[in-house]
Amino acid sequence: MQRHPVADLASDARHRVRILRRVPDLARFALALATIPVAIVANGIRVSGTGLAAHIYGLEAAEGFFHSFSGWLLFLVAFAMLFVLHRLILLVAPAAKQGAAE
Repeated sequence: MQRHPVADLASDARHRVRILRRVPDLARFALALATIPVAIVANGIRVSGTGLAAHIYGLEAAEGFFHSFSGWLLFLVAFAMLFVLHRLILLVAPAAKQGAAE
């Protein structure tokens, strides 16, 4: 019998929460605190790209599709930066006891 896709998403979300619980509180705080500079850096990349598009292709290119697309791309870049940071924290921070997380 096939599982419903929503059930798979819920199972995946529970798995992610279990992984996050293994990270010590200080590491979780560091990840939450890192969202501020990550957002600033990612938005800086977007502003730079929009400025370059306006300079090279004209103002219309920077205001139209590129502006909307760069917003979605900004989201993906910021998510990737946070994902990499989370992986680095998992490598550096000692994991909590397995029994305590469940």
